[in-house]
Amino acid sequence: MPCQLNDDLVPNTTRVIKRLDNISRKFLWHGNKERKGFHLVKWKVVITSEKVGGMGIKNLKVQSKALRMK
Repeated sequence: MPCQLNDDLVPNTTRVIKRLDNISRKFLWHGNKERKGFHLVKWKVVITSEKVGGMGIKNLKVQSKALRMK
């Protein structure tokens, strides 16, 4: 019997996605505790396909929804 992943089976999906996005954003964040940091690139550029000039990192929220609908 196939098992579909949905919010009932994986209740923390949204929290996990936010945490993973947070880690990705911090990787691209520049700054230190003494002064305010700044973004090196816009998040929209990060999640845009490499074919059109982005960095090609998946938008986890969209990908998660697509996989659950499959």
